[in-house]
Amino acid sequence: ARSKDSVDRMDAIRKAMAAVKEVQSDIVDVSIGESARAAADAFLGFETPIEGIRGWKTGWKEFDEDFDGLSKEQDIFAFAGAPNSGKSAIVTNLAVNLLINNPQCGVIYHIMDDPRKIAYAKIMSCLTGIPIKMILRAAVDVLPYPHLMKGYKPAREWMLEAMNDGRLIIKGQEMGVGTGVATRLIDTTTQKTGRKLVYIADSLHNVEDEAGGDDRRIRFTNVASWAQTVSDTRRITMIFTCELTKAGMKERPRLHDTAETSKIAYAFKAIGMVYNDMHVMRANARTFWV
Repeated sequence: ARSKDSVDRMDAIRKAMAAVKEVQSDIVDVSIGESARAAADAFLGFETPIEGIRGWKTGWKEFDEDFDGLSKEQDIFAFAGAPNSGKSAIVTNLAVNLLINNPQCGVIYHIMDDPRKIAYAKIMSCLTGIPIKMILRAAVDVLPYPHLMKGYKPAREWMLEAMNDGRLIIKGQEMGVGTGVATRLIDTTTQKTGRKLVYIADSLHNVEDEAGGDDRRIRFTNVASWAQTVSDTRRITMIFTCELTKAGMKERPRLHDTAETSKIAYAFKAIGMVYNDMHVMRANARTFWV
């Protein structure tokens, strides 16, 4: 009744259908027999041998070994760090690695603090090793140089093919950064492609709470709750970058340095802290990239 147009009505119907699908028979079955059957099924899953890992391959050896890969559904992960410490680089590389290592995986890359042409350049930089600023000026900095074109051309073709196949969906701030927009993006992509999705957003603190409210803490709590609900009902994995408090930017960060820590700590499966010596120590840094 509150829908403004046909798009809102279809969105309400899709949400209702998703909620109906989530109502499993064991939720209302309070019998003793159901409890025993559920336990037997669980043990069967525990004890059935598998080849490789259960989750998506990330291409990061230690992560795949310790976490059994990136879980395929109903989990939320975050990478928190100071500005310019490498958070976006990590999630961009993760998006590329997921697509390269998992043919059945689909990735939504939603960049919320830049136009999406920056996302294109970031992914191309991951694939080629060519700096982002050179990708953005390819006509001058890449195309005239055959040794750079050897990597640039196949990377561009791979990226366009992944997007045409519906395996890679890239959206920017132009589309909007509200929770409703993000939900429609996830639902539409699932319906169109039929793929198991990983939703990657850069960053969580840029997501707008469409329920309203100007209080930052309340808004963030609502956004974190939204992410938890979407992850559970759509059965997808979600990955966000996160901000630190000002105190957390002065040294190696810890969990309590994450902005609005309490809600993140309870809603998310794991939080990776990103630290870069050069951000804090500048010329005195002992660890840095060349």
